[in-house]
Amino acid sequence: KMTDGNTSKIVMWLDDTVIVKKQLDKQAYFFIADALTGEPLQKVNLEFFGYRQEPTKLEQLIGRHYNVITTGFAEFSDENGQVLPAPKDFQQNFQWLIMATTQPEPATGSGQGQGGRLAYLGFTGIWYGNYRETEYNQTKVFSITDRPVYRPGQPMRFKTWVRHARYDQTNTSDFAKQSFAVWITDPKGQKILEKTYTADNYGGFDGEFPIPADATLGTYSITLPGRGHGASFRVEEYKKPEFEVTVEAPTEPVMLGERITATIVAKYFFGAPVAKGKMKYKILRSDYSANWYPTGIWDWFYGPGYWWFACDYPWYPGWKDWGCRRPHLWWWPVSRNPPEIVAEAE
Repeated sequence: KMTDGNTSKIVMWLDDTVIVKKQLDKQAYFFIADALTGEPLQKVNLEFFGYRQEPTKLEQLIGRHYNVITTGFAEFSDENGQVLPAPKDFQQNFQWLIMATTQPEPATGSGQGQGGRLAYLGFTGIWYGNYRETEYNQTKVFSITDRPVYRPGQPMRFKTWVRHARYDQTNTSDFAKQSFAVWITDPKGQKILEKTYTADNYGGFDGEFPIPADATLGTYSITLPGRGHGASFRVEEYKKPEFEVTVEAPTEPVMLGERITATIVAKYFFGAPVAKGKMKYKILRSDYSANWYPTGIWDWFYGPGYWWFACDYPWYPGWKDWGCRRPHLWWWPVSRNPPEIVAEAE
C-alpha cells in the first residue's frame, strides 16, 4: 500500500501438489502428485473449467462484442494418481483451467495427510494427436554390415530387413518377396552402387559390395530409396601400430598460472623404449566455462533446470550483479573460440 495512495493486491497460489499433463494418442493424460516427494495422490478431485469467446453479429460490424461460453466437468484420480478424461468431455476450441483439490483435514487431524491440497494448471489447450497410427505404421529399415571398418579392396557384406513398426505382432513382414533398390554412396555423396534385391519371407535380403582399391576414405551409406537409411560403414587405411605413445600429466586439477611437468613416453608393445624416435608435439589451450544454476522445487520430475525458461537480460542495468545465466540446452549450438597454440616443437 502506497502512502496516501492505492493498494496493490496479488493472488499467490501455495502449491503443495502438482498436476502434470501429457498428450497421448487420441487422449489427454493427467498425473497428480505431491510437489515435494513425487508420490502419486489418489481420490483427488480434478475440476476442469473451460471457456471460449464467440463473436456476435454486432462484433462483426463494430468490433469488441463477444459471447463467453463456459463448460466444465470433474474427475477423481485413481490409486496411481492418474486421470484419463474421455475425449468427448473436452469440447473443441476451449481453453481449460484445471484445479486439483481435496477436502480440508479435520480439526483433530495430524495435518500430515492429503487434506486441503491445491494445485492448478492453465489456462491451457487440449488437443489430440494421432501419434500411434503414424509410428505404428511407419516403415523401418534395419541393416548390418559384417564389419564396421574396411580397407580399400576388401569385400563389404551386409544384411537388411524391411518391415512395419508393429513389434507386438508375429514375426512376419508385409514386404516379403518384394523387390528393393539399394544405393551405396561414398563420403562425397556420389552413388557407387545401385542394385535390386528380392526379399525373403521375413522381408530380409543380403548382398556384397567389393570396395575398389582406390576407394575414397571415409563413411559410406547404405540407403533404400523411398524406404529410409539402412546403415553406414567406414573405409580406412589401417596399419597395425608398433608402439604406444602416452602423456604422463598431473592427475589433479591445476590452478591458473601454475607450472606443470608432462612427460611423453614412447614404448614398443613388448616393453622396450623407442630410442632415437622423431617426435613432434603441440600444446593447445581452449576456453572453458561451467554453468551453475539453482535447483528447482520440481527437479525430481522434470530434471535439473527445467524451470529455467526465461531469457537472460544482460542488457538490464544491474542484471550481472543479481542475475544468473541459464544453462545451455544440450541440443543448442554453442559458439566457442578456436583453440590457442601454447607451444609447438619437433
